[in-house]
Amino acid sequence: MPSTLARVLRDALQLGHGEIVVHVDGAQDRIFLSGGAIAWVASEDSTGGLAQLMVSQRLASREALITIWKRCRASGRNFAESLVEDGIVDRHAMRAALLEYNARQLAALAARAARGRVMFHSVERSYASELCFSLQELAAEVARLGELSSTGVRVRAPEASVHRDATSPPHSPWSHVHMSTIATSLEQIMTLEGAIAAALVDWESGLTLGVVGGSPGFDIELAASGNTSVVKAKMRVMKDLGIPGAIEDVLITLESQYHIIRPLTRNPALFLYVAIDKARGNLGLARHKMRSVEDGLKL
Repeated sequence: MPSTLARVLRDALQLGHGEIVVHVDGAQDRIFLSGGAIAWVASEDSTGGLAQLMVSQRLASREALITIWKRCRASGRNFAESLVEDGIVDRHAMRAALLEYNARQLAALAARAARGRVMFHSVERSYASELCFSLQELAAEVARLGELSSTGVRVRAPEASVHRDATSPPHSPWSHVHMSTIATSLEQIMTLEGAIAAALVDWESGLTLGVVGGSPGFDIELAASGNTSVVKAKMRVMKDLGIPGAIEDVLITLESQYHIIRPLTRNPALFLYVAIDKARGNLGLARHKMRSVEDGLKL
């Protein structure tokens, strides 16, 4: 951890409360403190939200998380505390998920902080003490997780870091069988000449279910998640105009790349997202390959 961030964080934890803001690359990363512990870490450079992590660990269904999130947004309640209080997730499992999520966020934030400006604001905040963490806890979790691989298919279904009763039914439709199918399908897309990256995304929730590829200066996970807004906007316009039918695909033409968004016919809440190099790739072949992969995708 950069020395300036480490010093500010240590002093802030002694104070007991507040907010650390790291200004870097035009964005703001934040660490929220309460009761001398770390309550929440948010890094602009990290991918995947808490809900995405919880779905991948089969702690709760996407529908349940969205419902609670909407209630919290309207009432101002804390999301994690509400999940526990409403009986959606037990406290031990919620704490384990929060620990992993905040550790991933802290690792991403620390990597960015060296080139940023660190500031501290004294702000009173209230969090359930059981859902906050010491710096030592988070550092140990960062070490346990290690560095995520920067190559290969990264499917958003990590092994659960909390213990579940083996007889408990999974809350999420994304079983390990499904995840294996997703990984295989994305790998098939990458056999295209000029393929840069591919992803499978749930546009309703913003969950990225699997990604492969990428290049320096092109973050496929960020692009895939960000393009959920494109699909949402097009769906809304079609509804407002009364246009029947479904979207076959959306083509975004850049100076050097084609980006293709293809909602799945059998599951319109999901879309395949592919980026190909204009100079080396063939748009017609890419569309054909996406249709072929969709036909073999078992969800």
